[in-house]
Amino acid sequence: YPAGAMMSLSLLAVPVLLDTNTSGPLLIEQWYTLYHYGHRIAPGMSIATSSLYIAAILIRRQERRSWSRYAFAALLTLTMIPFTLTVMASTNNTLFQLHTQQAHISAASVALSDAQELVKRWSHLHMARSLFPLMGALAGF
Repeated sequence: YPAGAMMSLSLLAVPVLLDTNTSGPLLIEQWYTLYHYGHRIAPGMSIATSSLYIAAILIRRQERRSWSRYAFAALLTLTMIPFTLTVMASTNNTLFQLHTQQAHISAASVALSDAQELVKRWSHLHMARSLFPLMGALAGF
């Protein structure tokens, strides 16, 4: 579930934003709103999913059955969090700074092409990040 929800942003939402915007500031604002809602939901979904894997680990350990694949699944699922904090940090921070600057500078401050390039980069990184919960689901299946 987390992987599909996350991938839908890169596969559906971001292309719509890129195809329909004619303003850099508006694109940055829309990306910021998308990120705002996503960051409130996606980490929690991954933590909840990993908690289910941990429950499976505890049950299987108690039954003296193999549990390592569930540990691997939990680890893979949670890897999206450090990936965000390390690999995606620079792109996220640049987009956040542009969003903050727009509140203080004229609305024409961000060129559409620059905004598109940043949002495309974020979308590619986000798609990579989305693969961690998917790999976790496959490992835990």
